Amino acid sequence: MGKDLLSEIINPDDFKLVKSTVLLRNNTSGTEIVDSEQIAIIEISNTSITLRLPQNSCRISHFLDLFIFPYPMKKTISRLPLQGGIKGSLEVIGRVVAITSIDNLDINKKEKEEGNCLTCNCVEIELTQFDAAKWEKFVTQYVEIQDKINRLSGARNS
Repeated sequence: MGKDLLSEIINPDDFKLVKSTVLLRNNTSGTEIVDSEQIAIIEISNTSITLRLPQNSCRISHFLDLFIFPYPMKKTISRLPLQGGIKGSLEVIGRVVAITSIDNLDINKKEKEEGNCLTCNCVEIELTQFDAAKWEKFVTQYVEIQDKINRLSGARNS
């Protein structure tokens, strides 16, 4: 019998949850976001990251420190350190290069319907300081899952 059902093609063990917690310090304005529910990763690349952030949390050309942790975080952080990193986090520094209102995008339609993102922006951050090897490992986690989805999608459409 051919593999016609999606349940016959997909192995759930192939899909471990890849999720990260992000905390942010805006070095230009001095503000912080330590409530990880206010930040979501939308897109990542080799030299940038796009996040969903609350409106007015940054402007074009602001410099941001991002502290990225595996999900879920083991402890709650109420204040980010002024110097140095946080144990267990991937720290990157970047400059805001684009801001788009979520209202102009359909990517978070479900979240908007649930009331989670009524006043948010999609913020693209160009990385300026980061450990290239650690960042590549981080990006690879997401790319591998996307590649599996693409392969399965192609197998299903064949």
